[in-house]
Amino acid sequence: MTTIAYSKGSIACDSRMCNSSMIMTDSIKKVHVLTDGTHVAFAGSVGDIETFRRAMVDEGPFSIDDKYDFENVDAIAVTPDGKLFYFCDEFTNFVELKGREHFAIGSGGDFALGALLAGADLQKALEIAISQDSGSGGEIHIYDVTKPKTSAPVNTNQRVVPLRKR
Repeated sequence: MTTIAYSKGSIACDSRMCNSSMIMTDSIKKVHVLTDGTHVAFAGSVGDIETFRRAMVDEGPFSIDDKYDFENVDAIAVTPDGKLFYFCDEFTNFVELKGREHFAIGSGGDFALGALLAGADLQKALEIAISQDSGSGGEIHIYDVTKPKTSAPVNTNQRVVPLRKR
């Protein structure tokens, strides 16, 4: 339960972590910057994400071994030269997504992708996704992947989008 979106060299994500329908925190870090400057954003179960993150550090970002049995993890990776890759638990490795200007994953991914395709920027796309997906929330973080080894969000106007009323 999350929203992670890619658009034209930047990655945006929310900061909510849920356990089933329970909100655990609204301040989880979802984008990790590897030593080569590759930005990787994860969606899925916390256990699978942590195992996957460690495997990327130990074995290299694009060398995940078949010995891992991930049940619930998706990831987007963007290299400093702008190549976009996608991993899901059904694959055994990353797949390069050539020619994609926009892409999104997570429970709010469809909302974010629709907003991007309709002309929204990443900030607005995440706001829309958060307003429609109860599994997404907290602060919106936007990372410019073209800036090597950026470990902090580039947007200085972070804001918490309130939970929608039911």
